[in-house]
Amino acid sequence: ALLTAGTNYGLTNIRVSDLAGNLLTTSTAADALAVAAAGGGADGYIQGAVVFADKSGDGQLSAGEASSLTDSVGSFSLPSNGNLIMRGGVDVSTGLAFQSQYEAPTGYRVINPITTLVLKEYQITSQTLAQSEQWARNALFGTGVNTTTVIGTYDPFRAATETTATTEARAQAVSYQKVALELSNIMDVG
Repeated sequence: ALLTAGTNYGLTNIRVSDLAGNLLTTSTAADALAVAAAGGGADGYIQGAVVFADKSGDGQLSAGEASSLTDSVGSFSLPSNGNLIMRGGVDVSTGLAFQSQYEAPTGYRVINPITTLVLKEYQITSQTLAQSEQWARNALFGTGVNTTTVIGTYDPFRAATETTATTEARAQAVSYQKVALELSNIMDVG
């Protein structure tokens, strides 16, 4: 049977969690469906990936460059002294090996397909980083949409499961993750 957003089905307390352990308790089916869509099956946190600050700019982990392994919810801790590069690990949503490479500009605290696109745009144009971020927002979400999202720190899984998040914030998180997944599929294919 299909569930329909906006229908409560007589439920008063819905609990949704993803494989990384993020949990949401809500009373609306729309919120539960949004979180299920954001955390489901195809793309999630990457555990055990090597993330490093590419201080030398050569795309390789070199002696003296800071590196870290991601934990079960994709978290890592590094000094901000170079663009970030992430390789390896396992997608906790699917259990499959992560075979792509994601990148992010210096100073970013998250790394995903969207941060990779921002960095590539920044590197090949004469735009500022802020202009490259706005270009990515416009290209991926349309002008005037998703303009308040801070790409360098935004985690759609956390945004979708915060207990104080509005239905609109959860829908934005789902939209963001869907775009990231589509971009990831394009990047994986080439």
